[in-house]
Amino acid sequence: VNFLATVFGGTQSYNPVEWYVNDVLTATGAGFTFTPSVQGIYNVYAKVTDTALTTVQSTTVAVTVNISPLTISISPNTPQTILVGNLVNFSASSYGGTPPYYPIEWYVDGVLTTTGATFAFSPTSAGVYSIYARVTDTSMATAVSSSITVTVTAFAQYNLAVDSNPQGISFTLEKMG
Repeated sequence: VNFLATVFGGTQSYNPVEWYVNDVLTATGAGFTFTPSVQGIYNVYAKVTDTALTTVQSTTVAVTVNISPLTISISPNTPQTILVGNLVNFSASSYGGTPPYYPIEWYVDGVLTTTGATFAFSPTSAGVYSIYARVTDTSMATAVSSSITVTVTAFAQYNLAVDSNPQGISFTLEKMG
């Protein structure tokens, strides 16, 4: 929020304008940019003193700050199906809250697996896995992404039988197990 004070009257030649936020001197000068990082209501006003040592105060302006809630999203954000040995590359983005953020945490079936903005999930056994990410901001708020289901199947094994006879060659492909 930008503020600008215009001073007139009194004994000319003024000391610098003083800007107060919640009764704490925050800045001096004709202009002031207020950039809050925490949600709340802030009372902002200016004071100026002329050379005759007369001090005047402006009207107080209440500034209400609502910070958007902390959120996290991951991509891909739809169920995935892969074979054992393959991988799914996940990435995460955090928004809102009070930056900076702590490193993003990645969970597989509720167990913390790694941290960082990306996660390469490469399972070594077949199964159905639930993947989600969690982030914490500097105000210790946390957000959890939606869970993504990754279905992992084992490599399919087949038995190939070849039969050659007077009518030609026939192939039989039979799934094992």
